[in-house]
Amino acid sequence: MKLNIIPVLGVQIWKVDWRPFVSLKAGPIFQYHPTDMMGGLNLSLIFHALKSWAVSADFRVGEGLDTDEDLYSHGIKMFGGSVICYIWGQNHNLSLQPFIRVSAGWSIYGDEEFQEKETETTKIRNYKKNGVPAPGFSSLYTEQSVGVQFVLVSNSGKSTPGISVDIDVGIVQDWDFGIGDSFFKFGLALVFSY
Repeated sequence: MKLNIIPVLGVQIWKVDWRPFVSLKAGPIFQYHPTDMMGGLNLSLIFHALKSWAVSADFRVGEGLDTDEDLYSHGIKMFGGSVICYIWGQNHNLSLQPFIRVSAGWSIYGDEEFQEKETETTKIRNYKKNGVPAPGFSSLYTEQSVGVQFVLVSNSGKSTPGISVDIDVGIVQDWDFGIGDSFFKFGLALVFSY
């Protein structure tokens, strides 16, 4: 952010050389846990208030994939908000822009459901080997991630839309079970800004 001092009738006024803008981020997301892997879609509406800082409203929906071979998995919905810090600032002349994101919100897990398998070794196992299917639940979640934004088209002009690709990795804590029961998260998204 660049500050210019403009004298007006003997009074000095601070002019901020930064134009806030809004972007829409959408793309696939994967969360891995030793018992279940979640695959789904992430949507974020981001307000870039300052050159190095932005806030977003986030929504995530996905289905579970069985990874512990008990043939059951949860679906998931998550909604919350994030604070994003662009480490080098959002410089229109840079094609790579690393960032740090801290998020919090609410997660809703559906009841565990049986996943039919079509292999000879699993198609006859219509039971949960580790006990009864787990019921659905809701809880607070927190997330910390790092990533990089690849700017394809800069929105440097006042009426020029921007296009970029975000790649990020992080850790998601589900506070129904505590910080020790965390997901590894990978996200890939297309970002449209204006």
